[in-house]
Amino acid sequence: MKTTKLTIIALTLGSNFAFSQSPCLTTKTQTVKLPTLNEVPFSVPPSDGTPKTEPTKIPTGDKLVFWVNGIGGDETTWSRAATASGQSFGPSYQPIPGFVPRKITSVTDLQYDESISSFTNAARSLNNKLVLQSNGLKYGNNDTVDRREDFIIAHSQGGLVSRFIDRDLHLNGTGSSFLPRTFGGIVTFGTPHAGAEIISDLGAKLRNLTEGTCNDLASGPLAEKIDKNWVLSLFGLSKTIANFSCSIIGGSVGVVAKMKTAGLAQEYKPNAPFLTDPVTGLNNYNTTTPGVAFYGIEEPDGIAFKTLYSFTMEDPNSVDYFKAHETDKKATDEAYYTFVKYKSKRDYYRNSAERNKNRAIASTALSIFGLPFAGYYYYQYKIEDNIASSYQSGVSRLATLDNSWLNVIGALEKKETKIFHSYSYCKCPGDAELGNDLVKSGSKASNSADFSLRQKYHIQPTTDPLNGPLPCPDNPNPNCQYVNVYYTETQTEINIKPSDGVVLAESASAFPGLKSKNVIFMKSSNHGQMKNDENTKTGLNTLYDGFLGRNFKTEPR
Repeated sequence: MKTTKLTIIALTLGSNFAFSQSPCLTTKTQTVKLPTLNEVPFSVPPSDGTPKTEPTKIPTGDKLVFWVNGIGGDETTWSRAATASGQSFGPSYQPIPGFVPRKITSVTDLQYDESISSFTNAARSLNNKLVLQSNGLKYGNNDTVDRREDFIIAHSQGGLVSRFIDRDLHLNGTGSSFLPRTFGGIVTFGTPHAGAEIISDLGAKLRNLTEGTCNDLASGPLAEKIDKNWVLSLFGLSKTIANFSCSIIGGSVGVVAKMKTAGLAQEYKPNAPFLTDPVTGLNNYNTTTPGVAFYGIEEPDGIAFKTLYSFTMEDPNSVDYFKAHETDKKATDEAYYTFVKYKSKRDYYRNSAERNKNRAIASTALSIFGLPFAGYYYYQYKIEDNIASSYQSGVSRLATLDNSWLNVIGALEKKETKIFHSYSYCKCPGDAELGNDLVKSGSKASNSADFSLRQKYHIQPTTDPLNGPLPCPDNPNPNCQYVNVYYTETQTEINIKPSDGVVLAESASAFPGLKSKNVIFMKSSNHGQMKNDENTKTGLNTLYDGFLGRNFKTEPR
């Protein structure tokens, strides 16, 4: 049922918080079953840890492309794009409109250790796999051969780990612990190069958002089911059940989110030393390695539903090649359907409650014999008014969920401006002091009473404060004088920063050292979809055609 689906999204806001790659609660990503192709992403079989002496046979002229996952991801993170990029022509070849397979051997089994707050540790574990795969698939144990024709494509956090390896190789040269160099280019998708605000206290933020959303969406249906029973309504069970259940759900979500961000993710909160330290900060190094940064901007309208849908309801890699963007309509349809349903329920019970209220009033006017009917109608009025209010909570929550989510990811910026006002009014002997509030009301004259106030006291703005009391014009009493009143008002301006629903565009586009042409905007791509939507296809075509650097140019299969 559509309402149930959207409620599930609301209740699982944090269990698969936006940086996660997986649609399940465990740390192991659910494997998505894909159509069989005769060329799937290559992966070296598990071994005793010793790299193979002789490389595995791969198609002649193939480049290795290392597809690195983000937080909580695994080999399925890039399953669609990686498979499409390197599939070969043969009996099981599946043509993809607008996309030609390239001479690419895709490597996806590159999970790295993110359990502790150490990029050195994460980079070492990733680099070990890069070397193992590079040796085993193409180069053997020949550490002197130039491998820079191969490159990395990384999602989210994976881009930071890859950049860490690249920086160490540049700064330490032959002394680097990450030799041999296995790549000559880094391409990032949705990587928080300047940090991710969503990481800051995510457990508490998602606990509060999930608990509040759960309460507001559950209260209407529960009140409708329970409070119509006069016995159950006496105990307030609907609110008790909602509060208790949602407290558990919100708490669980908060714990999961806190656990998932307790390790490596803590290192790239905004302004974290790992990024900004003047000596060791990652962003104080401008890469000389060819690079590309793709960043998405999702439309603010419906951003919560579209982003969360791709993480909780339909994994981007579970749809056809480069069609993850089509889930946006499903998400917005679910949201609209639920909003309309809650609004209709609210209006129905609000109107019914009003009718029963009028019946109760009419019954009391009849005679003493009408009192029992009045009592019955008044009881019905209270029940239905409560149900209407409960559904209104759901309406309000759905209407503001976008802003709530934007606040979680740090995209909602509030700017407060203090404005100084100077007014004067005519005060005669015996008149009471108007004070700031009355002068403010009279100056705005938003209703007839305020307008009369303004006329009576000649309230007017003063560009320059009056230098001492002055006689009031149009008033024959010489003792009536103008008095100055000063007050300040605080105006709040809401600014929405562009984002992909998880990472701010200003962060995902801030790959140090890149030319502007290599920072690519992906319109309407959210953080999950960008791994397999129409912009992914366009971006990869542009990359492989060499428009973003010769190192990335890859010949058609």
